[in-house]
Amino acid sequence: MCVALLFLCLPPLQFDTAIQQYWQAAMEHGYFRYNLTKPASRVLPGPMKFIALHNVDRGKLRRPPEAFTHIQQPFDWDKFHFGKVKHREVSSRLLAASTFRP
Repeated sequence: MCVALLFLCLPPLQFDTAIQQYWQAAMEHGYFRYNLTKPASRVLPGPMKFIALHNVDRGKLRRPPEAFTHIQQPFDWDKFHFGKVKHREVSSRLLAASTFRP
């Protein structure tokens, strides 16, 4: 088994390292709106052991959510959509197994 990342096929144990390296490079190049390195965190009680993160900058600097009045309102090409993401900001692509070619 392998995981496709940036056109590479990596064994599962190397996947975390590759993602972390890409993430670090993206932060160093200023691709994020706010710092994601060390938010305050704690493990929540309970069987699932969820982790709660507190990042004050996210509340101040995040992109405002899109307002909508109807679930079927027409698509607006002028607003944010993932087609506007810059190529340099794409960290990975999900492909069906039948279409993956290393």
